[in-house]
Amino acid sequence: AGGGGKFGVGISGDVSYNNIEGAAKAYINAAEVEAAKNLNIAAKESSWINSVAGAVSLVLGKGTSVGFAGSASTNFVRNDASAFINNGDVSMLTQTAVAKDSSSKPIVTGGGKLDISSVSEAEIIAVAASGSLANPASKGGSLAGSVTVNDIGNEVSSFVKASNINSYASSLTKAVNLSASDFSKIISVAGALGVAGTVCIGSSTGVNEISNTVKAYLEDSSLTAQKDVSLDAQNSSTLTNVEGTVGAAKDGMAVAASVAVNEIGNTASSY
Repeated sequence: AGGGGKFGVGISGDVSYNNIEGAAKAYINAAEVEAAKNLNIAAKESSWINSVAGAVSLVLGKGTSVGFAGSASTNFVRNDASAFINNGDVSMLTQTAVAKDSSSKPIVTGGGKLDISSVSEAEIIAVAASGSLANPASKGGSLAGSVTVNDIGNEVSSFVKASNINSYASSLTKAVNLSASDFSKIISVAGALGVAGTVCIGSSTGVNEISNTVKAYLEDSSLTAQKDVSLDAQNSSTLTNVEGTVGAAKDGMAVAASVAVNEIGNTASSY
């Protein structure tokens, strides 16, 4: 906005809001499966958000001028990635398949490796920038602010529940493998620039949180194996935050402030 009189005001703002909620599941439940070779159950989610918010205010009048500019980017990811076998008898053999027993549970038979895996690769890239210019040759002030809020909270799990697993394979390094992995990432950038003749205030704020739960486990199940059994839960989240603020006043006061709040509160467990 611009003004050529004794008083000018410029206002500019931009807000971006994004939310992802979903599920990726791979499972065998209340079913009978016979496999001659490897049995692989895999779930993977790769959701991502790219958000850019920007605002610019210009007041170039010769009289008293005031400029306001603000931008905000808010992003949330809530996903469930899970791979599992529930309520079954699983037999991995090197030769012949196992026939049904007298129980009411379904039987899953195979001739190789049992591999259950879940992976999350959620990513948020958020940029918020604002600039406010009030003619520095005249009296007046400017206010510029930018805010980014980013939050990832996923559930990642690989499990066997209420089942019996029998692995008789003798030529495999890992006859039974349960793995759950998270590679969430947040990259957040916020910047503000304010220029005025008398008073200038610039601020940028970044609030980022990653709080994922990753599990690989056996629950209420029995397991018999001749070779190695692996339960692996891995959390490899990364968070990068950049804040920058500039405030300039020709005559008077200039204030520039940046605030960053970052937290990673993940849990990873295998049992």
